[in-house]
Amino acid sequence: MFIAWETFLEETLLPLMIGHPTIGGALPVRRVIPLTIDDARDIVRGVNQFFDYTNHMNMRLIAQRYFDQGYPYEPHLSSIYQDLSDLKTLRNSCAHTSKTTQTSLEALAQRIAGLPMPGASVYKVLTMSDPRPGSAGTALETYKRTLLTAADLIAKG
Repeated sequence: MFIAWETFLEETLLPLMIGHPTIGGALPVRRVIPLTIDDARDIVRGVNQFFDYTNHMNMRLIAQRYFDQGYPYEPHLSSIYQDLSDLKTLRNSCAHTSKTTQTSLEALAQRIAGLPMPGASVYKVLTMSDPRPGSAGTALETYKRTLLTAADLIAKG
């Protein structure tokens, strides 16, 4: 799910940078005017080998820097900032087994459940009932709905 989100960001950002409209037909006001997708990718990447779309703070900065008021990414990225942080914690827990990732996962599980969950696993976190306000179902369902809503709003502009 997190990889799909990263792909969505890249596959919307670069075309918008070269002047394509959102699927809703809006044309964001650009502050850069690359001619091709490759030019846009080079601008976003800067001096780095690649741009890290998992870093949601950097994505927000890129949106603010290259589009007037960050549109169409803002205010949506800001509103789901904590959810993106949570998903990155889950992703890192899947990719790396360490004391640091386990501690972060347990802290996330406690924040969602409201009580300590020593030994929490990604499976347990994603499949537990999500008691947070506005949630219905599991944590996985909540995160999925949040990402789909944000993607829809961004894509439509």
